[in-house]
Amino acid sequence: MKNLKKLAISLLLLVLVLFLAGACQRLGSLKTSTPPASSGAALDLSRALYQKGSSLGTFAARGSINLTQGRTIRYFKFEFLAKRPSNFILTVLDPMGRPALKIISNRDLVSFLDYRAAVKTVGSSSSLKLEGVLAFDFTPSDFISFMSNSLIPNPEAASVNDAAEPRLLTLLSVQPQWAEVNFLVRLEPGADGARIKGYQFKSEDRDKNGLEINYDRFLPLKREDGANVLQDFPHNLTIKSSDGANSLVVRYDEARLGLTLGDEFFLAPTPAGFKEERI
Repeated sequence: MKNLKKLAISLLLLVLVLFLAGACQRLGSLKTSTPPASSGAALDLSRALYQKGSSLGTFAARGSINLTQGRTIRYFKFEFLAKRPSNFILTVLDPMGRPALKIISNRDLVSFLDYRAAVKTVGSSSSLKLEGVLAFDFTPSDFISFMSNSLIPNPEAASVNDAAEPRLLTLLSVQPQWAEVNFLVRLEPGADGARIKGYQFKSEDRDKNGLEINYDRFLPLKREDGANVLQDFPHNLTIKSSDGANSLVVRYDEARLGLTLGDEFFLAPTPAGFKEERI
C-alpha cells in the first residue's frame, strides 16, 4: 500500500513538473514573439534608421503649414527650432512676418504666447495640448520626430514585405506610446541610402486616432553636427488622421540638421505687457 501511495505521489509530481515546464515554455515564446524578427536586409535597414534618427539631436526649419481641422482651414508661415528629446519652439507668423503665436516646449512645460491677446499660458505637456493649434494631439517628442523625419525604431526588431510596392517594413518604435509602426520605405539610391516615404501608425490605445504620414521632395542636406555627411531630407510633409477629418501639410523653404542649439534657446520668459495664466 505504501509503495502504491509513493508511486501515485511520484506520478502526480511528474505531471506537475511537465505542466509547469510547458507553461514556462509558452510564456517564453510569447515574450520572444512579440517583436517582429528577421535578419538580413530588414534588420540592417532598421539599424540604419535607428542610427539616423537617434544621432539627430537638433533641427531647424521655416516654411508654411496648411491645416485642416474638420471644416476649419488655416494657412500660416512658421519657424521651428527643436532639440531632442522634447524641447522645441514653433513660431506662427502673421501676414507681415511678425510672431502671432509661439509654442515653447521645455522639458515637461509647454508655454503658449499669444501676441495678439498679450497672454502667456503655461502648463504641463499633458494639460496644455497641441491639438488646439495643430489639429493633432502630438506629444512634444512625437512632433519633433515627425517634423525632422527621424522617428527612432527599435534596432533589433524588423520584418519586411517584399511584395509590397514600395516595400513595407514593419518596425517597433522605441517610443512607448506607439505599439507598432509600419514604415513605408522606398529603396532607391540616395545620399544616405534608403529613403523613408511614409509611416502608418497603429497602437492599441490610439486606434481611433491613427495617423498616416507621407514625405516627398527629398533634397540632400549636409549635417552640421560634425557628421560631415549628406542626408536626404523631405521638404514636403503631410499628416492625415485615419478618418480623413484632420490634416497638416508642411512645406519647408529651409531646413537645417544638427545645428548647435543650447538649452537657453528654449526658455520662455514672459514678454513685457503680457498677462500670465497657468493651467
